[in-house]
Amino acid sequence: MNRYEIFEKLNVKPAGIFISKIEIASWGQELILSCLYNPPDEDKLFQVHFKQCEKIHWEMMDPDANLQREVVADVLGFDLGQDRYLEDAIIHTTDFEIGVVYREVIVQKQWTD
Repeated sequence: MNRYEIFEKLNVKPAGIFISKIEIASWGQELILSCLYNPPDEDKLFQVHFKQCEKIHWEMMDPDANLQREVVADVLGFDLGQDRYLEDAIIHTTDFEIGVVYREVIVQKQWTD
């Protein structure tokens, strides 16, 4: 487990990360997380795209929470695991935890260095 791997893939220093949107496509074989990297100077958007998902599991931290409002989830842990179905990715937030068994992950910055 490398808790700094997401920052290494983004080529940035560790700072806050938030998830603003979750999309499931291709009948559950793709999971796309729209994220916000939040260093002190400015917010930067990026996506994490899990492809050829074999399993996606989801756990609410508070099943009674009213999350119908538009919110961003504060990421507490972002472990990309290992591709080729070797180790689950685990994304832990203040509101939920997602585990993903996948073949490939693409981390795509939506900014230029």
